[in-house]
Amino acid sequence: LWLQTVSNRLLASSCDYGMSGNRKAAKRTVCPFINARIINAANSGELNVLMDVITHYFPEMNLVNFSTALHRVAKLVSNSIPGDSSYLMRGSSCVLLNDLLTAISTALLKKTVEGLTPPRTQAVSNILWSLALLQHVDLEVVRATVQISHEQLQHFKPFEIATTMWALAKLGLQSKLVMDLAAPLFPRAVDPIMALADQSSFGGLSMIAWGFAAVGHHDKRLFNEIAQCIPGK
Repeated sequence: LWLQTVSNRLLASSCDYGMSGNRKAAKRTVCPFINARIINAANSGELNVLMDVITHYFPEMNLVNFSTALHRVAKLVSNSIPGDSSYLMRGSSCVLLNDLLTAISTALLKKTVEGLTPPRTQAVSNILWSLALLQHVDLEVVRATVQISHEQLQHFKPFEIATTMWALAKLGLQSKLVMDLAAPLFPRAVDPIMALADQSSFGGLSMIAWGFAAVGHHDKRLFNEIAQCIPGK
């Protein structure tokens, strides 16, 4: 009850600010709270509980909240029984998933077109990982994340870039359109990946190697670097 009261007060105060700078400040306060509620709902292990929480907070969510929501849905579905997985693709849950992806695409494009602060690379990698895990191709989301990845490669952390390349390869095997969108990113990512290779985990290096092999981009320098780094992991 206390958490719900706090939630209602925070959300009400953020709405009272209108479309001003104060509203943005309010959102910076509200959005971490929303993230915590999404994570708590996901930890319940109940997909319907998570979807209800996402629906409740949807109007006040930002890109980080949207990416967290998608990430937790994908993780929960991947660990669930078949009945729970099918729940996602029917009725109101299917509508909510589509709304979530539309909101993500809009938020990504807005940041790109308007030159706003670049989205967090973790959000980009989480979005792509989630789509790959759900085996769900959304071309608008993929197009936006690929464009941002081109621009922000130097800001990715080791596991983020590994996840991004793996996910794009997985989605590319499902869709030639995704493969065509993602293909130019692989050669551009070689140098940033090599710069992070010694900081990467065994799992991250394995994901990168698989991703590059899956899309048919065989870079000898990169594979040699991965081969040299793996024994020490």
